[in-house]
Amino acid sequence: MVKTISMRYDLLVSVASAPPLPESLTHWPGYLAAFIAEHATERFERALADQRIRTKHASVLAVIDAEGAMSQRELCRRLQIDKSPMVGLVDDLEQLGLAERRRSDADRRVQAISLTGKGRVAVARVMQIAEMENDRTFGVLDDDERDELHKLLLKVAEATVDLR
Repeated sequence: MVKTISMRYDLLVSVASAPPLPESLTHWPGYLAAFIAEHATERFERALADQRIRTKHASVLAVIDAEGAMSQRELCRRLQIDKSPMVGLVDDLEQLGLAERRRSDADRRVQAISLTGKGRVAVARVMQIAEMENDRTFGVLDDDERDELHKLLLKVAEATVDLR
């Protein structure tokens, strides 16, 4: 769909707008959730591309920042990510200088994953961009609607954990 907008001095500008979402799919909340998530994730990752941080990296960084150093096994449990992809995520974060593996003081067999100074700086940037993208994505809702949506999404997400 193309809209033509008349501007001052009789200049015409054509602006392409996105086609409407397919009615055959929009009755499914799962489709809508995936559509919103895909587009928000794409914008989020594009904003962090210069730092080579992807969404799953950001999740690992945020959890370690909030909860402190922890083992890869605990990270897998907290984020519900299989151990194989987690190894790759932590490897990536180490190569980027954002996280490091250290032997645990409590159990020398366990390596704890912790943030580096550079990682703490990156988390601040990740959180800033996440807030901006959340505002951009959910800005069409007022505060009460956003709170209600958050409660509903959290309820569904927590119930989904039990379905695995």
